[in-house]
Amino acid sequence: MDLAPLAKEYTFGSNRIYLAFRDLGFSTTFLCASAKHIISQFGQEMTDAGCGHVFMSHRYAQTSHLPTMVTTFLSRARPVFGEDPLFWGFHDAGTVTNTAIQLAYYFGFSEVILIGVDHHFVTSGPVVGKILPKPSTDGRPDTVVSVGDDPNHFTPNYFGPGVTWELPDWATMELGYARARDHFERNGRRIVDATVEGRLTIFPKVNYASIIRQER
Repeated sequence: MDLAPLAKEYTFGSNRIYLAFRDLGFSTTFLCASAKHIISQFGQEMTDAGCGHVFMSHRYAQTSHLPTMVTTFLSRARPVFGEDPLFWGFHDAGTVTNTAIQLAYYFGFSEVILIGVDHHFVTSGPVVGKILPKPSTDGRPDTVVSVGDDPNHFTPNYFGPGVTWELPDWATMELGYARARDHFERNGRRIVDATVEGRLTIFPKVNYASIIRQER
């Protein structure tokens, strides 16, 4: 996908997208993280990535002793769509993408266009030789430790050897996406999915190339 036209748009990046900033030629406007293991392992790298606005879950950013430049939002266990990061907080429903959508709503965006939401991992459970199971202690999805290159993201070192991460909970993600879709629509806004060959079916599909032509 040609992402160069997005340099002039408001963009929300998640987790380790900063590993692609050099190749992209720009950094996302916002950078978000909500998962414990992402923040504890890569929170400092995120703050150093060059984004003007970095948002992280209050649960983990504070315990990781990150710089004050990080803006924290309340992470809520209750599965509802949050309109205010400080009062109501956000429920990530298993993915930081849901957090970013709620931030976009709070900022007043009337349309959110999803890009790169494949909704598919090659790794969907413990695979001998690729990841090692690790018991969950906080009610989150099962965690694993990578012992090889990452086959699920745009670069093999995204979750490279030794990185702890959570296996995706697709059902919980889809419930969160549906909740976000309905909330946007009830309030005269919309979320569309421009991911090329993505497997998510919750949002209306739009053609990425057509959107880029319109923006140009």
